[in-house]
Amino acid sequence: MSEWKEYISVENLTLVVAIATLLVSIAAFIVAKRAYRYTRKHDRQTLLGKIESKKAQLEAIESIMGFGVVDHSQMGNMMAQQSALKSEIELLKRQL
Repeated sequence: MSEWKEYISVENLTLVVAIATLLVSIAAFIVAKRAYRYTRKHDRQTLLGKIESKKAQLEAIESIMGFGVVDHSQMGNMMAQQSALKSEIELLKRQL
């Protein structure tokens, strides 16, 4: 029973603490890497969803303008919206 007391020293305790710290830091690195990948994937999916939404809005405006049922005051407003949507889509594509 007194044999294990010979192995307990400051050097051995320091070694055990260092190994435990190494294992915990490796585990934390792995978790952080997975969290980064998940966040990156989620952000990409969110941007793709926004791009699709903006494209649908743009197509809706273009189809309404194509029918010619809009007067001149509404036409100017729709052209401004169309231009804004195109620039937003380009900005979102650059963020990908």
